[in-house]
Amino acid sequence: MDVGIHSIDLIRWLAGEFEEVDYRGNTSPGTVEREAEMTFRLANGANSRLVASRIRDLAQKMTFAGSRGFIEVGLWDQTLRIRSEKGKLFQNLPYLDLAVPRRPPSDASFVIQLSHLVSAVRGEEELLVTGEEGMAAVDVVCRAYAGATSGPCTSTRR
Repeated sequence: MDVGIHSIDLIRWLAGEFEEVDYRGNTSPGTVEREAEMTFRLANGANSRLVASRIRDLAQKMTFAGSRGFIEVGLWDQTLRIRSEKGKLFQNLPYLDLAVPRRPPSDASFVIQLSHLVSAVRGEEELLVTGEEGMAAVDVVCRAYAGATSGPCTSTRR
């Protein structure tokens, strides 16, 4: 699932744990997909689909849709779109678009992350994200691959 793992992290953070996953894409060990699709059901009952593509001419978006609205997050562009059946704001608007500014070229977030890790290893502060959280996202990918006929994680199926 290549960079799709970051989308899985975001879905888990926003909406909860993955219950069922179904994967369509390249299942050859040792390769990276150019395109993959995963449909899933979360523990809270929500159903959705994640498409990660390096070949489609589209901005990748992650959408949580329900019977009364949706939230759509642009993964590579600057969009956040919200629609709700309820609320005055949406009485005359089909949806609300928000611009989310990109990180500036001088963004030091990776340096800050590494500095935080070093401080945690030294015992100076607690980890913000544990290895267990990272492995939980990897587990979702492995379960998706395991449902396919072959793949790099089929031996980790629980």
